[in-house]
Parts: sequence; C-alpha cells; structure tokens
Amino acid sequence: WLLRQSLFLELLYHNLSMSLYRPFISFTSTSSQETPTTDDHAASCARHAVTVTNTLHQVLTETDLLTGMSETFQWQWDAMLPLIGYLLAYPIGQFTFVARKALSTAMTVFELLCKNFENAADAANVDLLIDRHRTSL
Repeated sequence: WLLRQSLFLELLYHNLSMSLYRPFISFTSTSSQETPTTDDHAASCARHAVTVTNTLHQVLTETDLLTGMSETFQWQWDAMLPLIGYLLAYPIGQFTFVARKALSTAMTVFELLCKNFENAADAANVDLLIDRHRTSL
C-alpha cells in the first residue's frame, strides 16, 4: 500500500510539472538563441515526460502495482503528448535523442496496457501518425 502511494505521488509530481512546462513547447520559428529559457523549459517538460514513461515501463514490467488502474493510461498519454510535441518543435534539440527513445518506450507501455485498456491499443498506433507527418515535411 505504501509503495503504491509513493509511486502515485512521484507520478503526480511529474505529471503536474509537465503541465506547468508544456506551454513552453513552442512551434514558432524563432531562433533558439533568442529563447534559451523557453527551450530549457521545453526540455524540462520532455524530461518529466521521459521520467513518467520510464517509471511506468519499469513498474509495469516488474510489478503488478498499477495493474488495472485507469490513471496509468492517463499518465502515459499525458507524457506521450509532450514527447511528440518536443520532437516536432525541436527535431535537433538538446534532448531529442532521449525523447525519441522514450517515445519508443511509451509505445511499449501502451502495448503492456492493452491487456486492461482498449484505448491503449489505439494510443500505441500514434507512432504511425508521427511517421506519416515526418515523411510529409
């Protein structure tokens, strides 16, 4: 029980941090030299998203603490969106490689969640949409 509460608090912290930093993921075409603070905050959002993704992946593969809990899907979905946004806004950013790897891990998390949530299978297919967008640029 205590371990689950601790895990919930950690994931809630990262989720709230992502919510605060998410507006800094900007799709404007200004030079990064003009907006270093904005770029740092965008990377911070991506870092929190990576942490949520890696934490969920580890917990789902090693324990049954989150089995059947709907928050798990929501946390991963909320982490995946900033990862996608960061990758689209900063294709060669300071945190791009790590974000790409985490996005791949996020797909694995959704595949793990498919056992309990129907929507997880659809969410796991988001990478196909990203590939289509990337090839159309």
